[in-house]
Amino acid sequence: MNSKDKSIELLVDRILKEFEPGQIKIKDYWEADLCAIGFSDNNEKHLVYVSTYGKSDNLFYVSLEILYEDKNSPYQKDGEFDNISYVELQTIISRYLIEN
Repeated sequence: MNSKDKSIELLVDRILKEFEPGQIKIKDYWEADLCAIGFSDNNEKHLVYVSTYGKSDNLFYVSLEILYEDKNSPYQKDGEFDNISYVELQTIISRYLIEN
């Protein structure tokens, strides 16, 4: 992961400790955006985009996306949340990427 904002680095470390190895993948389609990261299921059919830009500690913007077979826009929005807590984010990742 290229030099991301400290908030993203801490988030990724925390998420990787919460989930079993191999349950989710880290996706960084937003290299220029230092305050964004993505998590996907192993088949990369579902994506959870997370942004910390303009947020106070431990609050996140989240966009849920599903694979869409369009090369110009591979993912399509499937929902979004603003100002969610870490616990809520953890639940979303679990339900959307692991249980789905």
